[in-house]
Order: sequence, then structure tokens, then C-alpha cells
Amino acid sequence: MKNDHCEIIIVGSGLAGLIAGTLLSKEKKSVLLLREKGFQPIFARDRYRFTPFSNFSEKCVRASLVQKLIQRLDLHSLEKPQEERPKTPEAQGKRSGETSFQVLLPKARIDLYDQHPLLHGEWKREFRYEVDQVERFYEEAASLLNQLKARDGAHRFFPLYDPCVFRISRLFGPLRQKFVDAGLSSFSEEFRAFVRLQLNSWGNLCDHQLPLSLAAYLLMNEESNRCGTVVDLTELEGMILRKFFEFGGSAEEIETVEKVDLGRRKEVSVSLPGDQRIFKPRHIVFNSPLHTLERLQGEGNKLLAKWRQRIRPQYVMLPIFIGIRGKVVPVGMKDLAVSLLELGKSPENGNLIFIALSPKGDENQAPEGKRSLIVESLVSYEKVEEIQNQNILVEHQNAVMKHLRQIIPFLKDNVEFIDFNWTKEQIQRWSYPHFSYRAQFPLHWREGIVPTRMSKRVYFTGKENFPYLGWEGEVLAGLMAADQIMGEIKEKSV
Repeated sequence: MKNDHCEIIIVGSGLAGLIAGTLLSKEKKSVLLLREKGFQPIFARDRYRFTPFSNFSEKCVRASLVQKLIQRLDLHSLEKPQEERPKTPEAQGKRSGETSFQVLLPKARIDLYDQHPLLHGEWKREFRYEVDQVERFYEEAASLLNQLKARDGAHRFFPLYDPCVFRISRLFGPLRQKFVDAGLSSFSEEFRAFVRLQLNSWGNLCDHQLPLSLAAYLLMNEESNRCGTVVDLTELEGMILRKFFEFGGSAEEIETVEKVDLGRRKEVSVSLPGDQRIFKPRHIVFNSPLHTLERLQGEGNKLLAKWRQRIRPQYVMLPIFIGIRGKVVPVGMKDLAVSLLELGKSPENGNLIFIALSPKGDENQAPEGKRSLIVESLVSYEKVEEIQNQNILVEHQNAVMKHLRQIIPFLKDNVEFIDFNWTKEQIQRWSYPHFSYRAQFPLHWREGIVPTRMSKRVYFTGKENFPYLGWEGEVLAGLMAADQIMGEIKEKSV
């Protein structure tokens, strides 16, 4: 048996843990990143490249957020020279008056423009019988958002931009808890679906009982250039990982962590299968989906179980990778779209799909004249094991393709290949991150659902911290965890 000592261990390869580890390494702390052997975040075939996603915020992110990461993690030296960057319009960032994504409903198609007059035109065309009521709904959301921005001197609502990023609960006083569902009760079924699809598309929370204050942030930032820049997050994470190593961090690939014990003095020990190696860090950061840690043994599992009661996955998101000829994409179809085939029915079995097309002309993701197409669909988490059944797999894929052919009429004759093998293999791994969650308790969203700091030495940075904020929530969790650990270390040294 071998004992390894280090200050901080991060279990899992998600973005938030990597951010925390890089910041801690920058402060000269000894950090070991334990990544799952065999987990592949991307899929490549025949010069096509696919990156699965959990929400649209992973495909289109705020430029200021990327710049903040570059500054905090000192990534300037790793940025590509401007002449090496892709030259496609999509890679240069979104211009004013462009759309972030489309919402496709049975009787409506709405382009989400970043300018209010253009967006108003979409409402007027698709919801013409209730356009005044729709306008009032957004005016109320904007008013609430302005109230939140003005409280306690907070210049920006999202706490990431505040110097004290971890004092979320103190930034704003209590506000009236009006929920989105109640506010939408008098609207048409189509408009209610439109709002919910927007909220679900930006994050990983499928709870309809969202506070209107949260909806205001998500919806109003939609038309305030929320999607400032198209960013290759795989490339960005690679840059962060290189900086992590440059600062002195180290990484190992493992099959799994078997046991985590919290000693009498709150010391932490982390055991690999068979107790062949035991790590004794001062702090441990879990950075994989919370529910996949149920198999964990020891006191660590009891601690995590308390928080697993607060949020559970309701759906697993299954990506299908399709290589297509670019000419088949209909005029007016955007690179990102969410489509609901039938109102009032379960989103499963291909009824709800999220679509991501590689930007036209981007040969990093598809050969010339072709485009990579990722279609994400939902399956109940309780049925995950059934995905390995070939008959069920074929049935699900057929349902998704039927839906897709209604959006792209001539798809059948322009498909290069359809691949589902990556999904079959990767979905069983504990690092697989693509889920849609349901909160089990009332949502106090400014404090997060699962805290980043679970005890003095145990931290968690996953999508369950801020599932409604998507990629921004992961960045926030990573920054918070690093600040909290450094604060604890400094407190002990005093």
C-alpha cells in the first residue's frame, strides 16, 4: 500500500474543478487532478469533430466572461495569435442584430435577437393575439432585473462580477417569490412553451417553479448580448489545463475513487480500488455529477448523500452525431435551435431536441461543403440502463430522426453517417456530465442548490451548484471553491 500526500485533490475533469485547481496551483499549492481513464469529451470521425453539450450556454458564451477567465488564470500567453484564428463570421463573435438561437414550436418559429425591436417583431408575428400581454411580461421582468441590479450597490446582477464572488446571499435582500408558472397562467400554451424552452436551453434545470427574479436574469440577458462570442470550450479547457501544469499542478488517470474517509480530526483520506493507493490531502474537491458518487464508500458518501437529496437528474441528454452536406440546411435555420414537436407531451422519445450545427465554412469541425450536426434528446434518468438494449436504442434514434426530418425536409438524402456509439459507451462513465435536473426542495437560487463548500475540507464543483446558470454557473463554482479553500488555508496560517 502506498500513501501519497498533497494539499488538494480534485476528482473529475469538469471545467469548474479545473478552474479551481489552476487558481490554487497559481498560489503555489500542491494540486493533483484525478481524471477518469477512458472518458472522452469529444468525438471525431472522417474529419468531422463533435463536442456534446448540456445547454446552449456551452456553445455561445459571454465575451466578458471569457476575458475574466483569461485574466484570472493568466491565459494571455496561451492565446492564439489573431492571424491563426478561424476567419468565419461565426468565429469572430456575434454582431448586433444577430440571433443566439431559434425556438421551434409546432406553429411558431422565433429567432432570439439581441436587439429588442427585432425581438418584438418576432413576438408580433408569432404571438400576435397576445403581443401586448407578452410585452408587459417582459417589461415586468426588466423592471425586476433593474431592481436587483440597484440593490446594495451591486453594479451587475450576476455575482461573478463582484469582487466577493462567494457572498451571494448578502448581495440582495429578500424579494417577492413570484414564480414563472404563475406569471404565465393566462398566456397561450405556445408562449408558455416558448419561455420554458428558453429557460431550459440556457441551463440544466427543468423545474417549472422558477422564481421570476431568476427568469428575469436569464430572459433579459438573452436580449442583452448574452451570447457575445462563439467559443470552442474544448480548446479553452485545453488552455486552462496547460496553464494548470505550468503553475505546477499534476494529473493522473484513474478508473475510479473507491473510498473517502473523514478522520477524527477531519483529516481526509482518498482510496483507489483495492486500497493499492491512499491519498491524504488537506482538501478534496469533487468535480463529477453528484449522483455518480453514490457508489463511494466511507464517511465522504454520507456527507454527499445529504446534498444529493436536494437535486436529482430527471433526464439524461443523449447526443447523436450526424455528418451532413451543408446544402441541405434550410434557409433561415440557425446554428443553434431547440425544437418541440408536440405541446403538452413529455419531452422524451424525441419530442424535444436540441440542435447544434457547426458554423458554415468551419473546417475544424467538418470537411469543406459539409457540416457536423449534434442532436441532443432526452431520456428519463430511470431508463439509462435500457439505453444499452439495441432495440430500445434503435427505437429512440428513429424517433429523434423523425423529428429532425420535419425540420430539415431533405435530410435523408444528404446524410454522410449517423453515429450513436460514443453515447452508448460514454453514458456509463462517472464523468459523463450531460443531465437535466429537478430540484427536490424550494429553490433559493442566489445561494445555489448544492454548496461548493460542504465541510472544512470537502468541496463540490459540478453542474448541481448553479444548474440554472449553465456554463456561467460552472465558472462561478470554480472561482468560489478556489477562494474558499485559499481563505481556509490563510485562516489556519494566522
